[in-house]
Amino acid sequence: MTLTILGVDPSLAATGLCRITIDNTTPLGDTLSDADHTKLCKVQTVTVHSAGTTKDLPPVRRRRVQAIRRQILKAATDADLVLIETPFYNRQSQQAAIIDRSWLWGTLLDGFDAMGIPVAHVAVAKVKGFATGKGAGAGTDKTGVAAGMVKLWGEHVDPKGDNEYDALVLASIGAVKLARHRLPIRVLERHLELVAGINWDELDEAQR
Repeated sequence: MTLTILGVDPSLAATGLCRITIDNTTPLGDTLSDADHTKLCKVQTVTVHSAGTTKDLPPVRRRRVQAIRRQILKAATDADLVLIETPFYNRQSQQAAIIDRSWLWGTLLDGFDAMGIPVAHVAVAKVKGFATGKGAGAGTDKTGVAAGMVKLWGEHVDPKGDNEYDALVLASIGAVKLARHRLPIRVLERHLELVAGINWDELDEAQR
């Protein structure tokens, strides 16, 4: 039996995805070597690229959103849990961009629900906090997040770009929740505290 967790950092231009697959069958214990323990977990990251602008006509924008959706849902095949970064907007966000990003987020949730996959929502501050130890301030930018995940995972991962690193954080949170003793990483108390602070209602319902 395997556990599969998908981390999704949604974006109209470049969605980051991270799929962590964990062997949940092999017994743990002194007879399991470090090398074999490392093999219990497989991490894959990829970026879904998409071209377009918010000046495109609605039918074009719809096709763009649906094309992104199809690729993300394909990556979610057989997933036991999806973690998705919650939308974040600032004063510089254009109305059309807000509409399309919200459109993508909503249609993804509909798709995951239709597939019967529980979803956990993770705020940007928690993504930064898991990777760097704090949710805002110096050292929590994209470079800081990437550095934190390289320190945590080492040679076991090879993300390409900021979006894949964010997706790795999301999937890592789910992996810690479901099978932390099977991961080739050092899970700290601060990681456990952050994971405990996330709403897992959909997962809890699915596990009943």
